[in-house]
Amino acid sequence: MGWLDKLLHTQKEEPEKPEAAEHVEKRPVEELGNLAHKNEKHLEKEEKSSDTKVDPLVKAIERREGKIQGALQELSRKVEFNDDADLTLVYFRYGVKITDEGIAKFLEVESLEALDITDTAITNDGFEHLAA
Repeated sequence: MGWLDKLLHTQKEEPEKPEAAEHVEKRPVEELGNLAHKNEKHLEKEEKSSDTKVDPLVKAIERREGKIQGALQELSRKVEFNDDADLTLVYFRYGVKITDEGIAKFLEVESLEALDITDTAITNDGFEHLAA
Protein backbone atom coordinates (compact mmCIF):
# COMPACT_ATOMS: atom_id res chain seq x y z
CA MET A 1 0.00 0.00 0.00
CA GLY A 2 1.43 3.37 -1.05
CA TRP A 3 1.45 6.57 0.97
CA LEU A 4 -1.60 7.92 -0.88
CA ASP A 5 -3.63 4.78 -0.12
CA LYS A 6 -2.66 5.00 3.54
CA LEU A 7 -3.70 8.64 3.62
CA LEU A 8 -7.03 7.94 1.97
CA HIS A 9 -7.89 4.88 4.04
CA THR A 10 -6.90 6.06 7.48
CA GLN A 11 -9.63 7.19 9.77
CA LYS A 12 -9.82 10.88 10.29
CA GLU A 13 -9.42 11.98 13.85
CA GLU A 14 -12.20 14.13 15.15
CA PRO A 15 -11.04 17.58 16.20
CA GLU A 16 -11.13 18.28 19.88
CA LYS A 17 -14.19 20.14 20.99
CA PRO A 18 -13.53 23.23 23.03
CA GLU A 19 -14.60 22.94 26.59
CA ALA A 20 -17.85 24.62 27.39
CA ALA A 21 -17.62 27.84 29.31
CA GLU A 22 -18.01 27.16 32.95
CA HIS A 23 -19.86 30.34 33.77
CA VAL A 24 -21.74 32.58 31.39
CA GLU A 25 -22.94 35.85 32.79
CA LYS A 26 -26.66 36.15 32.33
CA ARG A 27 -28.31 39.55 32.35
CA PRO A 28 -31.96 40.43 32.50
CA VAL A 29 -33.47 41.71 29.26
CA GLU A 30 -34.14 45.13 30.82
CA GLU A 31 -30.43 45.59 31.55
CA LEU A 32 -29.54 44.78 27.94
CA GLY A 33 -32.02 47.43 26.81
CA ASN A 34 -30.28 49.96 29.07
CA LEU A 35 -26.93 49.08 27.50
CA ALA A 36 -28.34 49.67 24.02
CA HIS A 37 -29.74 53.03 25.13
CA LYS A 38 -26.34 54.06 26.55
CA ASN A 39 -24.72 53.09 23.24
CA GLU A 40 -27.19 55.28 21.33
CA LYS A 41 -26.38 58.24 23.58
CA HIS A 42 -22.66 57.69 22.96
CA LEU A 43 -23.23 57.68 19.19
CA GLU A 44 -25.26 60.89 19.41
CA LYS A 45 -22.41 62.57 21.30
CA GLU A 46 -19.95 61.44 18.62
CA GLU A 47 -22.18 62.84 15.87
CA LYS A 48 -22.41 66.19 17.66
CA SER A 49 -18.65 66.32 18.16
CA SER A 50 -18.03 65.37 14.53
CA ASP A 51 -19.75 68.59 13.49
CA THR A 52 -16.99 70.55 15.20
CA LYS A 53 -14.06 68.51 13.88
CA VAL A 54 -10.96 70.44 12.96
CA ASP A 55 -9.82 70.17 9.37
CA PRO A 56 -7.11 67.46 9.00
CA LEU A 57 -4.92 69.83 7.00
CA VAL A 58 -5.12 72.49 9.70
CA LYS A 59 -4.20 69.86 12.32
CA ALA A 60 -1.27 68.64 10.21
CA ILE A 61 0.01 72.20 9.73
CA GLU A 62 -0.13 72.73 13.49
CA ARG A 63 1.78 69.46 14.07
CA ARG A 64 4.38 70.59 11.52
CA GLU A 65 4.77 73.97 13.21
CA GLY A 66 3.21 75.90 10.31
CA LYS A 67 5.01 74.13 7.46
CA ILE A 68 2.38 73.58 4.79
CA GLN A 69 4.54 71.43 2.52
CA GLY A 70 5.23 68.87 5.24
CA ALA A 71 1.55 68.76 6.16
CA LEU A 72 0.60 68.21 2.53
CA GLN A 73 3.08 65.36 2.21
CA GLU A 74 1.54 63.76 5.30
CA LEU A 75 -2.01 63.89 3.89
CA SER A 76 -1.38 63.35 0.18
CA ARG A 77 -0.84 60.33 -1.99
CA LYS A 78 1.29 62.32 -4.43
CA VAL A 79 3.23 65.58 -4.06
CA GLU A 80 5.62 67.06 -6.61
CA PHE A 81 8.01 69.99 -6.58
CA ASN A 82 9.66 71.94 -9.42
CA ASP A 83 13.41 72.52 -9.82
CA ASP A 84 13.23 75.49 -7.45
CA ALA A 85 11.66 73.27 -4.74
CA ASP A 86 8.30 74.99 -5.12
CA LEU A 87 5.20 72.86 -4.61
CA THR A 88 3.49 72.21 -7.98
CA LEU A 89 1.22 69.18 -7.56
CA VAL A 90 -0.88 67.80 -4.68
CA TYR A 91 -3.18 64.76 -4.80
CA PHE A 92 -4.88 64.23 -1.46
CA ARG A 93 -5.38 60.68 -0.20
CA TYR A 94 -8.92 59.43 -0.60
CA GLY A 95 -11.00 59.89 2.53
CA VAL A 96 -8.99 62.84 3.87
CA LYS A 97 -11.82 65.28 4.49
CA ILE A 98 -10.16 68.62 3.82
CA THR A 99 -12.68 71.42 4.42
CA ASP A 100 -12.97 75.04 3.34
CA GLU A 101 -10.81 76.03 6.30
CA GLY A 102 -7.98 73.78 5.14
CA ILE A 103 -8.23 74.71 1.49
CA ALA A 104 -7.92 78.39 2.46
CA LYS A 105 -4.35 77.56 3.54
CA PHE A 106 -3.54 77.02 -0.15
CA LEU A 107 -3.58 80.76 -0.67
CA GLU A 108 -0.03 80.69 0.67
CA VAL A 109 1.10 78.21 -2.04
CA GLU A 110 1.44 80.31 -5.20
CA SER A 111 3.34 77.74 -7.29
CA LEU A 112 0.59 75.09 -7.24
CA GLU A 113 -0.28 73.88 -10.76
CA ALA A 114 -2.34 70.73 -10.11
CA LEU A 115 -4.60 69.74 -7.25
CA ASP A 116 -6.76 66.63 -6.78
CA ILE A 117 -9.44 67.14 -4.14
CA THR A 118 -11.46 63.99 -4.84
CA ASP A 119 -13.45 62.77 -1.82
CA THR A 120 -12.87 65.87 0.31
CA ALA A 121 -15.41 67.99 2.19
CA ILE A 122 -14.84 71.21 0.27
CA THR A 123 -17.93 73.28 -0.52
CA ASN A 124 -18.52 76.01 -3.09
CA ASP A 125 -17.15 78.54 -0.58
CA GLY A 126 -13.87 76.61 -0.55
CA PHE A 127 -13.62 76.79 -4.32
CA GLU A 128 -13.80 80.58 -4.08
CA HIS A 129 -10.55 80.45 -2.08
CA LEU A 130 -8.93 78.46 -4.90
CA ALA A 131 -10.15 80.82 -7.59
CA ALA A 132 -8.44 83.77 -5.92
